[in-house]
Amino acid sequence: MALAAFVVLATASGDYCSLVVEVVTPDGERPIALISVVEQNGRKLEQLRRGQDARFCDLGILPVTVKVGGDDTCNQVVVNGVPLSWQETHHMKITYDPKPCLEDTAHPLVPTCTYLFRVSDGAGKWIPGASIIWASGNFALKSDDSGRAIVDAKLGSVKATISAPGYLTQSIDRTCTAAKATEPQEELIKLSRK
Repeated sequence: MALAAFVVLATASGDYCSLVVEVVTPDGERPIALISVVEQNGRKLEQLRRGQDARFCDLGILPVTVKVGGDDTCNQVVVNGVPLSWQETHHMKITYDPKPCLEDTAHPLVPTCTYLFRVSDGAGKWIPGASIIWASGNFALKSDDSGRAIVDAKLGSVKATISAPGYLTQSIDRTCTAAKATEPQEELIKLSRK
C-alpha cells in the first residue's frame, strides 16, 4: 500500500513549479532585475527579467537562497532559507530599489585623475583618429575629429604612447596624485611628421 502511494506522489507533478519570484520597486513598478537562486548543493540558477515573474520550476525541497541584483552590486537583496515544499509553489514578492545605483555620484569613491589628451601636428592642426595606448597594453583610446580623447586614470604612474599614421610616435609619463585628482588635466600632445 505504501508503495502505491509513493508512485502516485512521484507522478503527480504536472504543472507544478517550485518557486515564483515577483520583483517590484518601492513605488510598485516592475524593474529589470537579475534574480538568482542558490540551492544548498551549490547549484545556481539565474534569470534576467523585465516586468515578469521569475519561475524556478526544477528545485528540490531544501530551503534556498534568493538574490535580486548581481553579487557585489548596489542594493542587492538576499533572502536566505526560503522554504520549498513538494507539489506546492512558493510565491514570493521582493522589493528591490535599483534607482540609487543608477544615479551619478558627484565624487568617485576611488580618486582618479581626469586627463583630456589634445593631439595636434606641429602647426597646431588637430589629428583625428590618433591612438593613445597605455603602457600596460590592455587599454587604448582614439582621438575624435578635434584630436581629443579623455580618460580617468587611477592614482600612480600614467604612461602611454600616442601615434597616428604619418607621424612619429610620442610617449608620455605622468603621475596621478591625490592633489591632481581634484582638477582635470589637459595634455597637449604635438606629433611631428615622419
